[in-house]
Amino acid sequence: MQSKDILSVVERLSPDGVVSTHRFAAKPLVCRANSARQSEAFLLLDSLDKNPIVKQRDLLRAMWMAALAFTLILLLTVMNSKLSAAFLMSITQVSRRQAMGSLMIMSAKNSFEDGYATVSRKNDPFSLYYRIYAKEESTIPLVVVHGGPSLPSQYLYPIGDHVNDRPILFYDQLGCGKSDEPKRKEYYSISQSVDDLENLLEQLDISHVHLLGHSFGGNVAYEYVRRYPGRVQSLILANTSTNMAKCLAEYNRLQKNNPQQFWETHACRQVPMPGLLLDAMRHGGRVWSGMEVVVDYVAEPLPSTSYRPTLYITGKYDFGAAAAENWHELLPIENDVVLVNCAHYPHLEDNKVFGEIISDFMKHHDTD
Repeated sequence: MQSKDILSVVERLSPDGVVSTHRFAAKPLVCRANSARQSEAFLLLDSLDKNPIVKQRDLLRAMWMAALAFTLILLLTVMNSKLSAAFLMSITQVSRRQAMGSLMIMSAKNSFEDGYATVSRKNDPFSLYYRIYAKEESTIPLVVVHGGPSLPSQYLYPIGDHVNDRPILFYDQLGCGKSDEPKRKEYYSISQSVDDLENLLEQLDISHVHLLGHSFGGNVAYEYVRRYPGRVQSLILANTSTNMAKCLAEYNRLQKNNPQQFWETHACRQVPMPGLLLDAMRHGGRVWSGMEVVVDYVAEPLPSTSYRPTLYITGKYDFGAAAAENWHELLPIENDVVLVNCAHYPHLEDNKVFGEIISDFMKHHDTD
């Protein structure tokens, strides 16, 4: 995504980065392949369930109720009103359980470990930031590769909202976010990004993964499968193009006359801008970023020995859709899913549907 081109538009849409809460109607799903179960996924997305501001408000309300009830109990006890005190004690216990429940939910949603791996360029060491959610889970982990190039990974964190049965590893590729940003452009390439991912998995002692790449991250994931098919349990390509020059041309054509309309129609249809996406764009890399730096990339067919079960998922209005039509010519696509009310960020635009589709796909292939 061309973050530096659209950042001014984004900031006009959401000048302070605050995310408003919305209730969305059920969003229908269109499948272009053989997943009847997924094609019946008419689900309700309630963004209030994921909004930390709302959760904190509910927690404070519950704690306030508990304190009020406790004060009344003391007063009634002094007045020897034992029956009323017992009744209000039950209210206190309920409120306390509500407060603890809110704390547990917040803890579960935000529990992670993070750190740095070391990668190198010509014997120069650099730090690569990573974050792991639900590390204690024993199922095959999901590794998520962000796009850009150089759009850091926090905009993908909401994928974890509805994938709660396995570890999820996010990381910032070299050159953006919390990772180091070398100034020499020869230190960046898709091939070196594949090397970095392999080094990261080795340092974390992760032997087998479900691999999801979003946008440009899908190209990195695809090339990783070419080189390390034995590590990959399944491949999920989200909004990933096969021809970067074609994708860039379509991007420029669509946004030429009205960048703001382009953004709201073909980039992210959730308005105002999701805060995590805005934050990622503000912390994107500057040395190696945008489709121009990988404009020569064209995906080549995988050898049959590298085939892994593959899900392709995108949004109906994605600006890159025309440059992604020939994935079936490059490798067998088991499931090809289009979310009809989404564009380039379906994990944000239709978070619940997106999460449940990829979760079902991974569960189906955990034991392959």
